[in-house]
Amino acid sequence: MIEKIANFVKNSEGVSIALVGIDPFYLKDQAMRIPEIAEGFPPAVSDYIVIDPKGGDIGIDEIRDIESFFFIPRRLH
Repeated sequence: MIEKIANFVKNSEGVSIALVGIDPFYLKDQAMRIPEIAEGFPPAVSDYIVIDPKGGDIGIDEIRDIESFFFIPRRLH
């Protein structure tokens, strides 16, 4: 499945995606694989954000972090 997502990213321009689930460590590992598959090199720290809300509920501060992350231009390769 991650290969399909990486192919989508590779063939898209300016796309942002979110991986949502209960295991943030697994999701981060999968997110880190996408640039390697799509672009042929490891991701930069600015390529991803991990939101792991305390108590299982996402709050307004996390929403603001996500919003600002998506509005920051990513590096171009």
